[in-house]
Amino acid sequence: MFELLDNERLIWWKRIKSRYLFPSGAVRIGARILDFTILYSILMPLVLWEQMVLYHIEYNNLRDFSRYYEFSRNNTIIFLVLIIILELIIPLITKGQTLGKMITKQRVISKDGEYASAKQLVGRSLIYIVALSITQLKSLNSQFMYELDTRLQELGIVKILEYGFNTIIGLSVLCLFITKYHRTIYGYYTKTCVVYDRYYHKHRDQMINKSS
Repeated sequence: MFELLDNERLIWWKRIKSRYLFPSGAVRIGARILDFTILYSILMPLVLWEQMVLYHIEYNNLRDFSRYYEFSRNNTIIFLVLIIILELIIPLITKGQTLGKMITKQRVISKDGEYASAKQLVGRSLIYIVALSITQLKSLNSQFMYELDTRLQELGIVKILEYGFNTIIGLSVLCLFITKYHRTIYGYYTKTCVVYDRYYHKHRDQMINKSS
């Protein structure tokens, strides 16, 4: 594909940089809800099966919880793999789209108007991957994770991480509704923004054709 020169790229991007190109805060949140819905819809059968195993053990007054711990550990591994696939691998393959963004026709791009780089996408995805991973690892029913969580609690690390992620996410949600182009904190940090995919490609292709 014909690549635009730097000055041409900035010109076409500024020319179409209008509010209708950028999804509202509500639409952005809707895409994120879809992402979480897809993730937990895949996991729900595994979680239900895990609870059935626990119920069987408790109902029959069994003392061996090793099978339940094994299910819990395996579910956590599957959960972490799914997070990486949905939040990182798919956006890298699609150049800026999670499944939720595909459904709502959105795309993450660089603030200069080009596709977001792999580095930028990794930076955006990292906050969700780490936050969800910590939440899931804390719920892992094993003696090791219990001791690790207790130790981290004593050091205050868990509270720092929780407050940090909650602050970033809270401010990001606020930014979705008060900033001009509905960008989040991590959007500013990674120099990215979210646009409607159809309008973005329509104007981008028009300018590329004119330049060629």
